[in-house]
Amino acid sequence: MKIKFIIIIGVVIGASITSGLLIWLNFEEFRKPAYEKVLLPQFPVSLYHVFWNDSIATQTTILNNIKTKYTEMTSLFIVPYPNLYHLDHLPAAGKWYVYTNRNLSITIPVDSYMEITQDWAGNLINIINGTEVQINMRASFRLNYYITLELNHICINTSLVHAYNNAGTIDVFGEKRKAIFLPANTTIGFSMFQAFDLLIEDRYVQNYEIIQGFGWDHWVNPYYYFTEEVRNELDSYYQMQYNAMAESGGYVESRLDTNMTVNINEAGTIFGNWFYHEWPFELNYTNHPYWGKYWFDGSRLNILNINKTDRNTFYKDIKTGQNFSSNMIGVFGDADYENTQNYTLIGGRYMYLLEGNTSVGIVNLTEFFSNERSGPIYMKYQLIPASTSMYDDLLYIEYFDSLTAAQGPFTTNKITYSRSYQN
Repeated sequence: MKIKFIIIIGVVIGASITSGLLIWLNFEEFRKPAYEKVLLPQFPVSLYHVFWNDSIATQTTILNNIKTKYTEMTSLFIVPYPNLYHLDHLPAAGKWYVYTNRNLSITIPVDSYMEITQDWAGNLINIINGTEVQINMRASFRLNYYITLELNHICINTSLVHAYNNAGTIDVFGEKRKAIFLPANTTIGFSMFQAFDLLIEDRYVQNYEIIQGFGWDHWVNPYYYFTEEVRNELDSYYQMQYNAMAESGGYVESRLDTNMTVNINEAGTIFGNWFYHEWPFELNYTNHPYWGKYWFDGSRLNILNINKTDRNTFYKDIKTGQNFSSNMIGVFGDADYENTQNYTLIGGRYMYLLEGNTSVGIVNLTEFFSNERSGPIYMKYQLIPASTSMYDDLLYIEYFDSLTAAQGPFTTNKITYSRSYQN
């Protein structure tokens, strides 16, 4: 009887704990404020100067570079969201890169709470336009409970850096955080000489099915977090870039107002984002993206269906100058990280189908951008579909120097990948 009594008490206590936990969780959900979208009434830097309207000669040079090259990292004014082929941010950067190529003043146009989240340069001080700044910083500007503007690789006034360093914990939209309040239209510093990152996090919007551990699951297209007046201004300036991209024919993504998401996984096909699963690299569980951040060259593959690109600006093989034939099926990219494995980066490649279909076959990976491996590359692949969910699919990949070799069986150099979750 004593044992039964203890069990009964334990069940009652356990039920109470469970009930209490549910009540607490419901309270946490209840205490969240109603969702309200913040629309920024001004771009953080002068668009007139981002697009070099003050120097038509410089503007013309940039536009000519866009028309004649694929040099995303150096020739664009703004790199659009989600930026699938910035290879050190696979499966997508999820933000804009704003290439100012000079120091422009940065102003936050609404009330916000600033948190400095990274000092890339190690407390390096400089003078820009007579103002002392700490360079190469990342800062978050909380606009309300749900929405945060983040700027990365910027120069922040040292007065604000000191204020933040000396700040205590304060209430920030119902959360206790180390932050300082900035009234609307506070000038916080300057852009870096080349570029800065601009991203919007909206915790009300789920951009990934499964949290990947890197904070990307709520990163959204910044375009829709500006007022209509600012979007119109952006569109007006950006049209020259879009027209140049269309003339080039070499740009996978090109619209600022794109409805493209980071979802490139397609059931029954090789299209999607893949992470290294097994062989020939010696790894342990900490190397998987859901356990740790130990990525390496070749750990991720980004395989994008050509039908998910902007066909107005992506229709030409820039290496040959010829428009795509019907057997150009997509874009390939492997991850550009510190290479701790016996793997040579391939880079961004066009995928020309030689045999098979989009689940098993051989493609010729021809040069597109960021190419490291020399010579021809023939990629043999086979999708191993799962009976449960496509996220349990496996993909066999092996690279060969000739079509004849690729037509043979897989060898011990075959690499197996598994799908990465995306929404």
